[in-house]
Amino acid sequence: MNKSVSLLIGLILLVSCSHPKKEFFEWNGKTVWLEHKHDSLHILHLSEGDNDLSKMVLPWKLYNFDYGDLDGDSIPEIAVGVIKKTVYDPIEEKRLFLYQIAGDHAILRLWMGSRVIHRVQDFYIDRDKTPALVHTFEKDKNGIMHEGEYKLGKFGLRLKQFIR
Repeated sequence: MNKSVSLLIGLILLVSCSHPKKEFFEWNGKTVWLEHKHDSLHILHLSEGDNDLSKMVLPWKLYNFDYGDLDGDSIPEIAVGVIKKTVYDPIEEKRLFLYQIAGDHAILRLWMGSRVIHRVQDFYIDRDKTPALVHTFEKDKNGIMHEGEYKLGKFGLRLKQFIR
């Protein structure tokens, strides 16, 4: 299969498999939500009623927001797709960051992923499994799209398998 056909199939899969994007979820009487200040400034909130329990400033462009119980402890982790440069990769790219809810009242950084196997194009959390899995759509150096399935490891995401 040539590169153009592979890329086209990958893009079709990306569009057809993506879950609808929602920028909040409710859990245990609390709400986790994103506040948009402007294109490159967002605030991740954990609220109970009208009270903010915790806030995390996200000073980047965002491309995705999802959640799921990645470690099987019945507390959802928060996945945020950011677009930014890193110290080790000076090109502005899509990245995948994970946050955790600690003690039912605080948002903490869990994993600030610069990369998975290839360059992330998009992702979603498969909440139908426990623990939930992160599905990524990644482009390799030859421009071929891959769908990866990742589980949370001791530090960051660990590739379980490539599906396509």
